[in-house]
Amino acid sequence: GIYLNRFSRLMREILENSRHELIPIEDEIAMLQDYLELNRQRLKEGFEYTITVDESIDQELDQIPPMFVQPFVENAIEHGMPPDVVDGKIDIYFLKKSNTIQVIVEDNGAGLSTTDSLHIKRQSLSTQIIKERIALFSKSSNEVLSLIIEDLKNEDGKTLGVKVALSIPLAA
Repeated sequence: GIYLNRFSRLMREILENSRHELIPIEDEIAMLQDYLELNRQRLKEGFEYTITVDESIDQELDQIPPMFVQPFVENAIEHGMPPDVVDGKIDIYFLKKSNTIQVIVEDNGAGLSTTDSLHIKRQSLSTQIIKERIALFSKSSNEVLSLIIEDLKNEDGKTLGVKVALSIPLAA
């Protein structure tokens, strides 16, 4: 019952959010929480997550394009977590830097270079879609979004996971 209710709510949020060019950050976070919770249940709570929002962000007023963050969270779950994940971790940060919102998604998975070809195909499709959306947004708003995807490494160069950093210009 709870799973189905959350799934229905997620579908409503996605449909509602997708009708708008920009949505309040609080709406994006609510959608991400439902998405993450559903996946935690599906993976038998094999991962933990945090969503941290910078105090300088006004979650009701500051707006970003909907569904820009979700594909990276999906990649972190689908590719960052092994199939029998027990101690996965996904951390999401919303930060405000001058007139941009920076969204960082980090996982403690195997890293970018170790995924098999099927995962690479899937990842490249969602990455391709998001890159197209970024290009469209940049074209229509004359604002440039930046996207950096890199392995997280410790001092010894050992891969600790993947970090995605997305900078979204705030609408004036």
